[in-house]
Amino acid sequence: MYIAGNTSTYTGDRGFTLIELLVVIAILGILSSVVLASVQGARVRAQYAAANVEMQSLIRAVYDARLQAGTRLQDITGSGCSDCACRNGLNIHELSSSHACIVRSRLTLERIALAAGIDPVSFVDSMVDPWGAYYQFDENEREFVANPCRRDTLRSAGPDGILATSDDIVYSIDFFDPCP
Repeated sequence: MYIAGNTSTYTGDRGFTLIELLVVIAILGILSSVVLASVQGARVRAQYAAANVEMQSLIRAVYDARLQAGTRLQDITGSGCSDCACRNGLNIHELSSSHACIVRSRLTLERIALAAGIDPVSFVDSMVDPWGAYYQFDENEREFVANPCRRDTLRSAGPDGILATSDDIVYSIDFFDPCP
């Protein structure tokens, strides 16, 4: 349609230009990356929360085992350092089931379950952190004469699967015997 005095002609709906489409796609990409980052952050926080809950229940099992056995954790597990085979920068997620770290972790959990009167098979299989690694113990109570007041610790290697890094979750376990 032509209007007098107008030097341009109207050709109907001309749609979007390529530049406009690219701008819209870029905006959608930015928005989706922000949403994805938020969801990923929430997922990681949920995994840490789940690990904390599982570790609290594992500590209760340790208390029950010590009470039933009438002794400290080191005497129940038969080790002063159950997680020593898992140290030195090993990624626990990548170890085979026959590796000393995994074998020792399973044995420690089994002994705790037996001492606490819990079915060891279901207990051991359920005591892995949200990232797939067994929880680790370092039995320290009364281990060293020079420092008898070190606490036992329970640890999750966290998302990276390596002990003693910044993403670990660590709990100190109260003493079985009062510390002098």
